[in-house]
Formats: sequence, C-alpha cells, structure tokens
Amino acid sequence: MNLQHAVILFIGFTIFFGVFYGLRVLFYQRLIIKERIMAIIENKQVTREDDPYALPFKERMIKPLLQKTETSIMKFAPSSLKRKEQELLVLAGHPHHLTLQEWMTWRVLIWLLMGSIFTMMGWSQELWIHKVLIALIGWGLGYIIPIFYLKNQKDK
Repeated sequence: MNLQHAVILFIGFTIFFGVFYGLRVLFYQRLIIKERIMAIIENKQVTREDDPYALPFKERMIKPLLQKTETSIMKFAPSSLKRKEQELLVLAGHPHHLTLQEWMTWRVLIWLLMGSIFTMMGWSQELWIHKVLIALIGWGLGYIIPIFYLKNQKDK
C-alpha cells in the first residue's frame, strides 16, 4: 500500500508540475508582455506628476487663458468703473466668491458672448435695420445682464 500511495503521489506531482510548466511555456510571451505593460504604467505614473500635459485641459489651457484675460481687462478698465464694480461686488456679498478681476472677466465674456450670438442671429435678417437692431440689443443685454445680476444679489 505504501508503495502504491507513493507512486500515486509521484504521478500526481508530476502531472501538476507538468501542467504548470506546460502552461507557463505556452503563456510565456503573454507574461513578458504583461510585465512590460506594468513597467510602462508604473513609469508613466512616476513621470505623470512632472508632465505638464498630464494636467486636465481646464488647468492647462482655460485657467492660464482666463488669468491673462483678467490682467488685460484690469489694465484697460477705467478706475472709476473698477471702483463702482468693487462697491457693487461688496454689497452683493461676493457671489460665487468672485474677486474683482474674476467678476470683470466674466462680465466682459458675457458681454462678448451675448453680442456675438445676437449679431449672428441678426445676420439672418433681410433688412439692414433689423440686423443692426438685433445686434445692438444683444450687445446691450450682454452689458446690462451682469449689472442686474449683481443688483439682484445685493437686494437679496
């Protein structure tokens, strides 16, 4: 009986190791590829923090563009307008925690966006007077809406 058990154990181990090493030989290339992929992933994670292109689009492109726009707007804005806007901003309680620079930038962007949209809508009209009136309405609304927003926040 002992010899029989020993032979069965030997055959079992032989089959186990044969299957194990047989599968390893079959999938050896895949294992190497997996190790290379893991090395690349680990390497990218290390260099990702230093890579400026790894930052989100908002942080990499939008934020610097808005900062440059803010400084340009503040440079060319009259000081009397800055004072009035600062007073309104303080009275409104700094909605959305906006600074004067950020507020002025958003105000100009809203003005440009509304004016552009209404100008494009006006171009579809046939009469020149309609084209001009629609464009003027858009530019006027773009200028007035942010002021009304701040005054509404102040009243609240």
